[in-house]
This record gives sequence, structure tokens and C-alpha cells, in this order.
Amino acid sequence: MNIAFWSEEAGSGMTSSMAAVASICSDVWNIKTVLLQSRNQKGDLYQKLGAGSFGWHDRITADRLVTVRKGRLYYLMQPDYAKQQQYPEFFKKSMQRLIQRAEQFAELAFTDCGSGEDALSADILSRADVSVINISQGRRHLEQFFQKRHACSGRGVYLVNQYHQESVYNKQYLNRQYRIPKEALAVIPGSQFFRYASDNGKAERFVLKYARCMKMDGQSYFMQELVHAADLILNSAGFEKGSDQWTKRGPEACRM
Repeated sequence: MNIAFWSEEAGSGMTSSMAAVASICSDVWNIKTVLLQSRNQKGDLYQKLGAGSFGWHDRITADRLVTVRKGRLYYLMQPDYAKQQQYPEFFKKSMQRLIQRAEQFAELAFTDCGSGEDALSADILSRADVSVINISQGRRHLEQFFQKRHACSGRGVYLVNQYHQESVYNKQYLNRQYRIPKEALAVIPGSQFFRYASDNGKAERFVLKYARCMKMDGQSYFMQELVHAADLILNSAGFEKGSDQWTKRGPEACRM
């Protein structure tokens, strides 16, 4: 199952949010998850999730699989590539092959498409099973974004990063003003503690710590909304929840 994350603007905190959602899926619900980043940006998953042991190595693209938590969470460490508007066909095929390989390895493959509009991001989003579109609460950005109303194939979830509940443009406003169904809008509240952890390679450790005791240090609201965001994304991906665990709906068996 390929879930693609994308934002129209840079600096939205999308990579950190993707790492946090993946940590909930892997550490809380025991879903084997692998993260990777598009070829249109510098790979910074190392910055968010820290170092770990290396697994398989892709000889063609030099990607290496890093173990964050054995049997549960992994990411691909990749070389840096400059962002372009147009990409050679082999570039797209290389990315497609990596995503397919990630899907074969784990139940969930999260792909960070980066920010802005370019041919590679569009190609990844068009093939994704679920698109997670990251948006901000700024009025100008919201109006410009929903005027274009980006369309992606498959199912989609809107995710507000660094969310501020007291803002006029809060979740209820977005539901009402832009007619976004409740099941398609998730938020991850702003947290200076999570931001610090994420900037220092400890995003997964932060989530695991507070998932065990959500009331510690005033992080209950952050964790509550993070878990809800992961709920919505998995539901959109065709998983169903029972006894606090998620299983894939339909005839396809989960790959372990």
C-alpha cells in the first residue's frame, strides 16, 4: 500500500509529520512500515529518525534501507538530487521501482513527494493508493490552494501541520468553508517538544514515549490528534480497526 505525502509549499513540516504518523502505525499498531523520499529533494529522513543499522542496498540508485525499529519501521537513505520541473523517463521508473520494492517489503510504504509542483511529484501522486495533502492555516494560502483544488487519483486526506486550535481558520472552519468531510481532514498540532525531537533525529522515539503515557508533559492533545490523523489515513487506505489493531480489508492478505 503506497501512501504519498505532498505539500504545495516548502517548510510545512510534512516530513516530520510523515515520520510521526508512520511511528504510530509501526510502534502502536505493529504495522510494518517503510519510508522513502522522492528524487526531487534532499533526503532528510536521517535528520528526523536518526541512524540505525543498514539492510538491503540498491546498487542502481545507491539507496540503503535503515532500520529504525526492527520488524516495524524502516527508511531508505538516498543520495541528494536537485529539484527539476522535468525528469527523464528513467528517473520516474527508478522511483516507481523503489516504491514497488518498498511495498513488497512492508505493509505500508510512505513516500515523501516534497513540496511544489513538478513532474515527478505528479507522477507519484497519480499512482498512490492514498494521497496525504499537507496544507497550512494561513488564509491567503488556503484561498489560493482551494481555488485550484488539487486533484489526486485514489483516495485522499488533507493534513494540517503545526495546527493551532485557537485560529479562526481551525478544523471546523475548514470543514464548513471548503466542504471537506470530517473523515478527510486531519490535524497535527504544533508542538515545540516534538519539533525539537524531530530536528534531532528522535521523532520516532518521541512518539513511542508519549504513546505509552499520553498525559506526560502536556502532550496529550498532540498525541490524540496524531493518532486520529493516522486513523483517518489508514481508513482511507482500506484498513479496518478491531481490538485496537488495524487489518487490511478485502481479499488481500497483509504482507509480514
